[in-house]
Amino acid sequence: MSGIQGIDVSKWQGTVDWSEVASSGCRYGIARAAYGSTIDTSFSQNWSGIAAAGMYRGAYQFYRNPANVSVSDQISAFKSAFGSAGYGTGELPPAIDVESNSTNDDPLTTQAEIDTYVAGIQTWLDSIEQWSGYVPMIYTTASYWSQLGNPAGFGGYPLWVANYGVATPTLPEGWTTYTFWQYSDTGTVPGVTGSCDQDVFNGNQAQLKALTKQDATVA
Repeated sequence: MSGIQGIDVSKWQGTVDWSEVASSGCRYGIARAAYGSTIDTSFSQNWSGIAAAGMYRGAYQFYRNPANVSVSDQISAFKSAFGSAGYGTGELPPAIDVESNSTNDDPLTTQAEIDTYVAGIQTWLDSIEQWSGYVPMIYTTASYWSQLGNPAGFGGYPLWVANYGVATPTLPEGWTTYTFWQYSDTGTVPGVTGSCDQDVFNGNQAQLKALTKQDATVA
């Protein structure tokens, strides 16, 4: 598979040995910062560990139905996860995880709820872009985006697409390419106990570095 390998994690992976992850060939790690308005209990450890291993790092928020968890509370949790340091230059763009309406993740039962849910995505993107200085990424699947009615106006945001067991990912309507592809949720990677999500960056080393707002011409 062409592209640059990495993984994404949350508290469910427990303690990760990021030096082993880096030694396995992964160049970046993306850690869950918050689930709705709750900061991930492993985030601080993952955030510092990724950097200590010499890898690029990014963070995401699992976005929940605003009918149950307000968008403002979700934004506050994401920002609070970074403390006074904020989201500095040298990181991968922050991401909003738009993926599930299962029973545990606040099902969307009416069109009005879907409309509010989609509007909240834009509110999160606008707020986090202003705060971080990065254009955020959207993590989703083609099937879930379709369940939301394939909302327009989001195709300009970098896409982190999830699609497993295929040679090429199916993209949600509105996008013509992807930035990251989560191609497995059952990967085995040294340094991680059990399975984890595996990702590939759709580009070369210079392009990955440029995504972090660093000078891509410098090795």
